[in-house]
Amino acid sequence: MEIRSEKVLYGSIFRHISQRYDMDVFLWGEDLINKQLYIFAGKIKKLPEYDAFAKRLVNCGLVVVDPVRRKITCHPVRYDGQEEAVYIDEKNFQAWWPLLKKSIRRGIRMAEQNGAECGIRVPEDLVSLHFLQRETSVPVLKNDRIVYKAKELSLEEKRLNAARQSALDQPKNVYFYAKNRGCVHDRQCEQIKEIRLDEFTGSDRFPEGRVYCPHCARQLFLRIGCAPVTKAIPVCSRIFTDYGVKTSQIGRFVMEHGMKFHADSLSELTVRCGEDTWIIKTGKKGLKLRHNNYIRISPTERYITEGFHDQGLKEHTSMYQMLTYIAGYSWQKHLAAERTEAEASKVKEMEKPVFLAETAAEKASLWRRLAAYIKGLFCG
Repeated sequence: MEIRSEKVLYGSIFRHISQRYDMDVFLWGEDLINKQLYIFAGKIKKLPEYDAFAKRLVNCGLVVVDPVRRKITCHPVRYDGQEEAVYIDEKNFQAWWPLLKKSIRRGIRMAEQNGAECGIRVPEDLVSLHFLQRETSVPVLKNDRIVYKAKELSLEEKRLNAARQSALDQPKNVYFYAKNRGCVHDRQCEQIKEIRLDEFTGSDRFPEGRVYCPHCARQLFLRIGCAPVTKAIPVCSRIFTDYGVKTSQIGRFVMEHGMKFHADSLSELTVRCGEDTWIIKTGKKGLKLRHNNYIRISPTERYITEGFHDQGLKEHTSMYQMLTYIAGYSWQKHLAAERTEAEASKVKEMEKPVFLAETAAEKASLWRRLAAYIKGLFCG
């Protein structure tokens, strides 16, 4: 039975959908039999050999056929025509491979039928998992999925791997990084998997001269700000995202002002800064800031008691503005503001009698002149 090309079977559908894509080239599954599929995780620019082939890469539309549903889809990949190499993100490969594999198998059978050159026996021969290698595991293609199997380790590798896990298990360790280079990461950042075992370091102190990883800095600041209650991290993160608080702002509040956050729901955020506790109430009517109650026991002393009172901020005050207000508050600053206000009141009181005396004198003088005038009219 003659094997027909999918380009013929689905050509009319392809011509219709291809107009939606701005691609330099399109490849079908049957076109891949003499090419190589390189699977990678993350960004292609992070691949170690990227600079060597970057200028040769073009935007390619990979055509995936679903014969059961008689449907085709087109997906963007990167293609190096000189080396006949197709670069596909791991997540996309996992989704496309079962269908793509059938099209490649059709291409193999068409090549055998037509006596054409074919460099593979089975579709799996095309797939290179070179870029997915890890220090402790090996990627393999099994049941149309990429899975990772534990790598056999030497005694030294086992020791280093145990040391790495011990650093991750230590609750006091907040910062994770390579000893001599790179960014500082949160414990859940995917990029710490790329750190060599002999360089992996965990610490409770930020290493001098380093920078935060842009991918996990927000998570790291929230982990510090919510400690030790890690379950509050996703709720606080959602609140800050909903109200437009930036990662750099969270970092400043946490690292410079020592703020601590807690939230059990999206309806309120508890903020501790210094001695004081605040509650930011969220809702459709806007944000409200509440401050802990306290009882004054002397002109300069207080003790904090139960309950909260409304701080009376203006309507439409943003979440960032409220956090800035909290960061700028302290009991000592509150006392200083009271002293300033008291001194201003004294000045007003000192000015007030003089102003009233002058006014009274002027009024008395006016009445005396008016009385003398009237007396002159009648007593002539």
